[in-house]
Amino acid sequence: MKALGKSLLLALYSIGGVYAVTLWIGVWFTLDFRIWFIGLKAMSPDQFLMLLKYGVPLLLFFLAKGLLMHGQFRLMPGVTEAGTAWKWFLANAGINTLGIIVLILIQYLTLFTTGKVFWGTQALLIVLGLQFVLVNIVEALVSTYFYRRMGRIYAGAFANTLLITWFIVAGQATQYAGQNSFNIGAISVFMVSCVVIALLFFRKRTKAAQQAEADVWCQNL
Repeated sequence: MKALGKSLLLALYSIGGVYAVTLWIGVWFTLDFRIWFIGLKAMSPDQFLMLLKYGVPLLLFFLAKGLLMHGQFRLMPGVTEAGTAWKWFLANAGINTLGIIVLILIQYLTLFTTGKVFWGTQALLIVLGLQFVLVNIVEALVSTYFYRRMGRIYAGAFANTLLITWFIVAGQATQYAGQNSFNIGAISVFMVSCVVIALLFFRKRTKAAQQAEADVWCQNL
């Protein structure tokens, strides 16, 4: 739990610093960080509440992804530290973006060859998906950096939860915000996600305690 707390504080300090700079620039210069239509901007009070609601289920997602990227899919270290860093980052960026790139290629190659998009009724989703190529590359960089620095997936998962949730709720159009059905559904997802996270960490602590007890028992034989 101590490592978990340090990871959370590090993520809050890191992403909080970026948000503070974004807020300052927005207040003094009426600007935000933006590349094309991909941007980070300060949140409204309603958007901040949305961040809290969506943050917990997204944290589950980034924890699961971290386990895969830095566990099952982790490559062997390179000859040098820099080589290992680049090797892991490029591999994780490929894992994160390959699926979206394939969908975009299918859509636009069909458009260029037939004059019609492949998913005609979902054309806007592919357009919106363009921004998540860059977003997923950034997410891979953040996750890989914090894993190499901390040796655990928690700091990267916390940082990406804050960063990506902030990007989504502040940068996307929100329809019918504030309706009761929206709030009830979001609160339900928030509560269920909290329970799932609590159960996962409780299970991990139980396993660690059982392993420690087994080690002590073996030493006493």
